[in-house]
Amino acid sequence: MFSPNGHGPTIVRCRKETLPGTGYSDLYGNCIANETLPSLAFGLKSCSIKWKQKPQDHAIKGARSGPNAAPPHPVWTEAQRRGVRIVKLIGYDCGRADLRRSRNLPEAVADFDYAYPLQILGWNRTDCVRAITDALGVDMVR
Repeated sequence: MFSPNGHGPTIVRCRKETLPGTGYSDLYGNCIANETLPSLAFGLKSCSIKWKQKPQDHAIKGARSGPNAAPPHPVWTEAQRRGVRIVKLIGYDCGRADLRRSRNLPEAVADFDYAYPLQILGWNRTDCVRAITDALGVDMVR
């Protein structure tokens, strides 16, 4: 966990941890090992689910076993206790590709509601890069 500027909320980095014998630790290695393209190339989303969504869910809701085992985050525990829903903020911007991706997505699933703040603000990728650079410095933009 870290706070990039030493102020504000702590940021939790979510990363899928693979089993030691898997032979890869990221999407690139997964594709090389299995001699395939990411599933999005075939119109599917299993790579995003495996490498992005599931690690976030494990960081929030916890995971009982495996290399990603962790207790539930206190935010999840408190939301469950109070009977409130957690809103996941999804970083789709107003560029053509992200607008297309987000067009038919649900506003909620069993455990979470979704919101798209960059689209609410009307920001495209250039606006995002400018805001990050202004707030955190050019080193945070790659």
